[in-house]
This record gives sequence, structure tokens and C-alpha cells, in this order.
Amino acid sequence: PEHLTWYHMGNDWTKVFNFVVGVVHTNYINYAINDHQVPPPLRLARAAVLGLATAMCTRAYCHRIIKLSDAVQKFPHSITCNIHGVRSNFIDIGVSKMSPSIFGSSRFSKGAYFIGKMLWSKGYRQLFVNLKEYRRKTGENLHVDIFGSGPDEELIKKEVKQEGLDWTFHGACDHANSRIHDFKVMINPSLSDVVCTTTAEALAMGKFVVCADHPSNEFFKTFRNCFVYSTAKEFKLCIQHAMAADPAPLTENDRYRLSWEAATERLYDAAYTGSRRSRKLKFDRILARTHKKMASWDIMRNWLPASSSEPGKPLGQKWEFGRTGNVKGRILLGSSFLAVALLSFFNKES
Repeated sequence: PEHLTWYHMGNDWTKVFNFVVGVVHTNYINYAINDHQVPPPLRLARAAVLGLATAMCTRAYCHRIIKLSDAVQKFPHSITCNIHGVRSNFIDIGVSKMSPSIFGSSRFSKGAYFIGKMLWSKGYRQLFVNLKEYRRKTGENLHVDIFGSGPDEELIKKEVKQEGLDWTFHGACDHANSRIHDFKVMINPSLSDVVCTTTAEALAMGKFVVCADHPSNEFFKTFRNCFVYSTAKEFKLCIQHAMAADPAPLTENDRYRLSWEAATERLYDAAYTGSRRSRKLKFDRILARTHKKMASWDIMRNWLPASSSEPGKPLGQKWEFGRTGNVKGRILLGSSFLAVALLSFFNKES
């Protein structure tokens, strides 16, 4: 709902439709703070403007906001609920792993792995730091298989080689690929996710998951095979237990909770507001009119993600706030959003 309304200049969606539900999937503020092309003080300023703009737009154009987790900012009229499921083939893989080996050996013949786009911000930095500390504390250089590709691939490989960590890189791969079926432990230390789909998929396949104590993992903490850590010591204990034990077979209820059928039911429940607030407050209508006017400004269209004012240039190639010297524009846009969005928070519906 935020990405689709930053530049919206058409009809007010709450007038076109009787009930509008927005689902927040992405932590854009995290991306703004970690954009290394921008000096740190300006990152914080841009994140603040982005957060206020997002709160304003979502309140103006949605009756209900569903956050997949509390890893994202606060929103007016919002509820937190994981409404994501996994494909049925992941659950089928998990079912196939429930039966013990005919030779009495472990159901999983391989150890630990990590899967994800190769960006430091996508968990690779945390994985690097945690495994360095694990080696220091235990003397074991834990072998981890890495599946993924991305912009930071060469940098990650170089730093891992310099540090002497035992990582094997396999390139990009679908998580349901047969090469991954026999791994027992997925390590996911990422702190940038809203809800990590690969964590859900690994649990559905009957694996152990070792992940950080973070709002994005709140739903997964309720599964027996999910081990959560907050410190380096807890990370070490989680890894040691996961590598030594065998995952518990998924129960029927666990498989159902990971399915899209259950996710759809959670969506219905989360979207329901009791009053079915289909009539907007007067203040919400003012917000919509104000945003529609501001969305036409070139200053705004050059400062938010996935925007381009240059003909023929694809979306997502330009985000100039903090990268240019337009000081007057920054002050104008920042103060405008600050005034209107702060009012939206102080004038909440009872």
C-alpha cells in the first residue's frame, strides 16, 4: 500500500472500492538507513521523511493495514499478522522426510546451509560475524553451503576467503530443488526481513531453522524445529543442538499453519475490523487531497524509491533524496510531510 500510493494521483481508492486492505511486505526504512551511497546523517533524515510519507499515504488510501510482522513501522488502522504461506511442494517434501531411513540413519545426510540473495544486508554480514565468533568459541570452523547470487557476491566471497571460513558457494537455486532436500539445518540470521519466506519453506520441509530473535521471526518461534538466539552464546548452543539432534516430524497442525489455506483464513480474520470502517474520517479525506497535490511535485517524485522523472529510465533507478544538493527542496518536502503526517498520528480514530 505504501509503494503503490507514494505517487498515486488518480481516484481515491477508498471511494472506488467499499473496503481497501493494504498488506505491508517491505521494510523500506531499513533500506533507507542502510543505503551506503548516502552519508549517515542524511540516511536518518531520509528514513524519517519516508516513514512519515508512508504513514500519510496508507492512512489516506486504506481502511485497514496488515503488517506481516512488527519489523516494519507503525501504521494507522493496522494489525500485525503473518498472512503468507508456502507452496504445497515444500510441505510434500517435509512429509517425505517424516519416515525414518531404512538403514536407521538420520533422515538428513547434510549439515547447515543458507539461501538468499547475495547482499550483505540480506543476512550475510550477520552470518559472517556469527560464524567467526562460533569458530572462536568452539574451535570448529563450521561448514556452511551457500545458495544464492547477487550484487555483493564477489565481495562476500573475497571476505570469506580472507577470513578462512568454510563456506561453499553453489549459486542461485530454487529452495525446493532436490540439492537442498538432505540439508538438516538452515541458518537465517537476517535482520532486514519483514517475514522470511525461506524460513517458512525450511520448516515446511521438516528442517531445523536457527534464526535471530527478531520481530520478523515471531510467527516461526512457535514451531518446535525453530531455534531462536539473541546472543553469540545462544547462537553457539542453537547450532550445536541442531547439528547433534534430529528435527521433530511436522505435526498435521504445523503443516496446516504453513499452508496457503491457513494464511488465507488469517487474512480474512486480520482484514475484519468489527465496524467495517468503510466510511472515511474527514481528516483522512484531507490527507488524500493533500497527498494527491504533493504527488505531482518533481521534488517528491525524485526522492522516494522506485521513481524516475527521466523518460525511458526504468523505475527503481533513481532515489535522489540525500544524493543531491537540493537543500530547499529537502526542507520543503520534509517539513510538509512532517506537519501532515504527525497530525495524522495525533488525530487517530478512537
